[in-house]
Amino acid sequence: MQDYHIKANTKEELDLLLAQCGYMIEGEYVTASENHALIVLGQISRPVGEIEVDGILEVQFQVLDGYHANIRKLDNLPLCEELIPYLVIPQNPVNIWF
Repeated sequence: MQDYHIKANTKEELDLLLAQCGYMIEGEYVTASENHALIVLGQISRPVGEIEVDGILEVQFQVLDGYHANIRKLDNLPLCEELIPYLVIPQNPVNIWF
């Protein structure tokens, strides 16, 4: 079992990559099979501070660059070559597999 974090520049680019690798069929994400699990996170945001609005504390967020997905490979086959240039190692992962 191996986990991969993918970051593309846009949703369209990510969808094209996932389709090329068989993780998207007829416009639908293939989120699970006997060989993989897929979570498409999309755009990710991080809290950057808080402000008070009408006496209510509101968290402010910053949208990070890119469009993100996580793939958990459940077999021993290598990851699709098209995805390799898009692999990232997040410092603070938004999604952590159990």
